[in-house]
Amino acid sequence: MNCDYYMEEKVLPPSSLEGKVKETVHNAFWDHLKEQLSATPPDFSCALELLKEIKEILLSLLLPRQNRL
Repeated sequence: MNCDYYMEEKVLPPSSLEGKVKETVHNAFWDHLKEQLSATPPDFSCALELLKEIKEILLSLLLPRQNRL
């Protein structure tokens, strides 16, 4: 692993088109998830899919012979 590796986060001005689109998509995602979880009965499908993706990402970070977190 390269200790000197650094990934710079791109900071977008809020007034830029790209910044507005990013903020709108971000808010739409979290609003949709909140709406599903607040429903009666709650719909956990998006939350479970999100957890599945997080699990896959975490598993991809393991060393080759490790198969459990």
